[in-house]
Amino acid sequence: MFTLDSGWHSVRAIARSAILLSALILLIFQRPSNLALGQASSTETIRVQVDLVTIEVTAQDRKGKPIPDLKKEDFKLYEDGRQQEIATLDIVNCDEQTRGSSTRGDPFSDAARAKVVLIVFEDGSTAPWEIKTVREAAEIYVRRNMRPGDWMGVAVYWRTLTITQNFTQDPAKVIEAVRKPASSSDASPGSVVSIGQNLGLNFLRSLIPLTSSLEPTKGRKAIILFSNDFPHPSVQHFEKLVETARKANVSFYTLTPRRASAGGGKPRASNRVTPLGSAPTRALYLRGSLPLGASFAASSFTAGIQATSQPPGTVPLSPEQRPQEPHAGDCLRTLSEVTGGGFVQESSDLTAALDSFNQELCQYYILGYQSTNPKRDGRLHKIEIKTSVKGARLKHRTGYYDSRPADALAGTNGEKSLLGALTSPTPATQLPLVIRSFYFYEATNQVWIPIFGRIHRDGGELKNKAARSGSAIDLMGVAYGEDGRVVARFSRTLNLESGPERQGASTDKDITFSSYLKLRPGKYQLKVAASDLQGRMGTADQNLTVPPLPSSGPGVSSLVVSQTIEPLPELIRDMQIGLLNETDPLIYRGHQISASIDNTFSRQKPLLILYRIYNLNTEESNRSLIANVRLVDEKGESALLRPIRLNKVAQPGVRGEVIIGFSLPVADVRPGKYRLHVETLEETTRQSVTCEAEIILE
Repeated sequence: MFTLDSGWHSVRAIARSAILLSALILLIFQRPSNLALGQASSTETIRVQVDLVTIEVTAQDRKGKPIPDLKKEDFKLYEDGRQQEIATLDIVNCDEQTRGSSTRGDPFSDAARAKVVLIVFEDGSTAPWEIKTVREAAEIYVRRNMRPGDWMGVAVYWRTLTITQNFTQDPAKVIEAVRKPASSSDASPGSVVSIGQNLGLNFLRSLIPLTSSLEPTKGRKAIILFSNDFPHPSVQHFEKLVETARKANVSFYTLTPRRASAGGGKPRASNRVTPLGSAPTRALYLRGSLPLGASFAASSFTAGIQATSQPPGTVPLSPEQRPQEPHAGDCLRTLSEVTGGGFVQESSDLTAALDSFNQELCQYYILGYQSTNPKRDGRLHKIEIKTSVKGARLKHRTGYYDSRPADALAGTNGEKSLLGALTSPTPATQLPLVIRSFYFYEATNQVWIPIFGRIHRDGGELKNKAARSGSAIDLMGVAYGEDGRVVARFSRTLNLESGPERQGASTDKDITFSSYLKLRPGKYQLKVAASDLQGRMGTADQNLTVPPLPSSGPGVSSLVVSQTIEPLPELIRDMQIGLLNETDPLIYRGHQISASIDNTFSRQKPLLILYRIYNLNTEESNRSLIANVRLVDEKGESALLRPIRLNKVAQPGVRGEVIIGFSLPVADVRPGKYRLHVETLEETTRQSVTCEAEIILE
């Protein structure tokens, strides 16, 4: 027998002790639906994952009033010009306690329909007298329109972007943040307008990660932005912001409080509200984007955007055609339109404008459909929605990014070489590859399989070639059933260049990646293949057994062991787990857990233990959970630690499951290989579940 110190630390204590190593960020996808079958060839059937695409749509009459009680038959939805069958329609009305009735039977529909609103004040180009007006209007908006279940946050841009209040359900905290001065500096806000180009570019850059941080959240997501537009932004960064907003399903509602008069001083009062679709013909082009409406020609170009090169497929304007001065609202108007939001220009009644925005955020329809597009390439798809209701005006986002497990290499030469490596009886070892997978239940017959991998390579030769042509890795993962047939797969190219398009975390020698599959309970062989620019290949495989989830009694997920955690973005850190996408099972108490790929750990740091328990029949208030942890070495000798009370570390999940996380100090354990057993007992019912993992301590 061997012994070890069984003192325990909380997960938050681990975070405070600076065990914040580089995290492996998981891909976030939209809400999933059931598996579907599709033919890959005459001899092979591939079971692919089909996600339910959901689009929020507001329907208003000519007077701007919501049109209630529309049905699926009243809408026609097109993706890339092809009509799609609308599978579900949900009606959302904040004035009704039920928030509408879900046709999907989703027990978490209330969380999915909550308003998630971030108020952003851009004070750099806002005159002092306007700041006071803007803050007063925002405070009235919060008092009038923040309802139970809604989440609001506040951010201020004044030289830098500061989150003054992360998302909260407490209106008092939001109002306090709204009232907070922009800066304690002696220089007054508004004076920064003299820096012009830097102001617009820096503000635009800061909005990109801020918007991206909303991607893991559910609900009706909106950013209400008070600004006088982006002076001299770049096309590249504006396109990146639009792409980020589309991927995160965030609508921008933008307001410009005024336009400065030519003679300086306070502008004259105006209450001009510019509805989308009635803007001047000046607009932005977006590379590879959708048509932006009748008034937003995809080939036109505004002087408010500086372009260093002409995007492919666009028609440049001659110098005579280009406006000489940027037009206030060009960027903000386009940003609002393509994200399905709203735009108000030079309004002296911001309160009324905000109330109209809130009406759209509170009364809308959610249309759901399963895309008939067979290609899973992660690209932008154009959305168009029509209605047969006379006089109805529809507003919605104009496109979405495919979030299904990407199979971007389907039909390419890269696919052929990777499939050849996967089906070869001889493992490919030129690129040493290691993978690890886990399973978490989404439903009785549907399982989420996160897959993590690491490629070790000799960086010298590839690095030299990357300097000339860029660095990329082709990747394919396949799940084979017991009969040897392919039941699911993913493929994509990892762009390893530095910059915003970088998709894989790497050093000169190691590349880490993650993906996922959806399977049914059963026995599988997972195989992953990778190839680099030189044609060098690597393969790895893992046997995976997913037991059926018991129809009665508790079930348990894989056991995840880690020493790498990282806080979630500050903005969403305090949000309940029910408001975060259930597609990422490695989130616990405001932290992202990065799974270990080879399960090799330092004894000098505690192990973080994470797993989920399903189908507990006891109410949370009556629940009493205890974990019995045992380490078994290679000789079969074991040590049983004292029982661990879990009630304080158990976090309710989104489907009634319980997320368990605790830390295990192993400093007194000798180095070696161990099997870690964790038995969890519910004392009231005396029911228990056990999960285990192989670990190596160094």
